[in-house]
Amino acid sequence: QGFTGLDCESGPGIVGAPATDGAIPCCPRQSGQGPIALRESVKVGMLDGRIVLVLGGSSGMGRATAQALARHGAQVVVAARRGALCEEVVEGIRAAGGRASAAPVDVTDAQAVATLFAGIERDYGRLDGAFNNVGRTLGSSPTHETAPERFAQTLEINLVAVFRCLQHEIRLMRAQGGGGAIVNNSSIGGTRGFAFSSGLGAEATL
Repeated sequence: QGFTGLDCESGPGIVGAPATDGAIPCCPRQSGQGPIALRESVKVGMLDGRIVLVLGGSSGMGRATAQALARHGAQVVVAARRGALCEEVVEGIRAAGGRASAAPVDVTDAQAVATLFAGIERDYGRLDGAFNNVGRTLGSSPTHETAPERFAQTLEINLVAVFRCLQHEIRLMRAQGGGGAIVNNSSIGGTRGFAFSSGLGAEATL
């Protein structure tokens, strides 16, 4: 059933939108209550006991998603390049009564990605869900002025890295025999007609 209903409570897909009706703000600066704005205890929900990986979970939409998943009972693996920020997210989730662990990783490093998933299998024995919030903006330029090396770097980060993670996720889910849910988060930039958007558009079709 995917992650239906687990988007940011302050507005579907909008990090930092004004909270209404007592909703928990997702923006860490919105409440002024510390690094992670989780102000109520995590409740056992539809993801109780599930192991869910959030790639790119150290900030922005990935961070808000990790918080939401934890509120619904998941054991969240927060993975991103910036290890210190991953730890910050995990500390906030745990302080609110949730369960989470940090896993710093560079998704453009194939060995580092393999190590990440080997660790998940070793520590938890399964993977029930994954939110692939992988991508980076490297700027924009007219296609005829874009250096091939720069274009290749864009594809490596926004497309190849996601494909690499998908392979590991699917293999692990198939091996456990219980299936799972995978969400790839792309960008509206994938609908724009410039060279650097190619990887984003391709990611949306994976």
